[in-house]
Amino acid sequence: MAARKTAASSTSTEQTPAPKEPEAPESEPTTDGPTTEEPPAPEAPEAPELETATNVRTGETVVTPRPTLEAAYVDALRRERAGYVTYGRTDRVAAVDAELERWGATAETD
Repeated sequence: MAARKTAASSTSTEQTPAPKEPEAPESEPTTDGPTTEEPPAPEAPEAPELETATNVRTGETVVTPRPTLEAAYVDALRRERAGYVTYGRTDRVAAVDAELERWGATAETD
């Protein structure tokens, strides 16, 4: 028996590579013109002293003072100390008192 030879026909399943887009030429910085420097960054605005909030249900506007980070930390230390006093943890009270002293505050509200 004779072997059959089949001609492989070109089908549409063969993929042809897509044409490559030309690359943009790399540009080197020029030094023969005026150089532009970035403007300085704007200074960060200071935190407002008052914070405004609006009640969604009633529409009432409430203005409250915004404490500084240091004041908030001292207030938290005082609340922590009050809890230790309540439960008789004198060792922790002494540690909180030392931290308050380091911050220049007392256990009582200023």
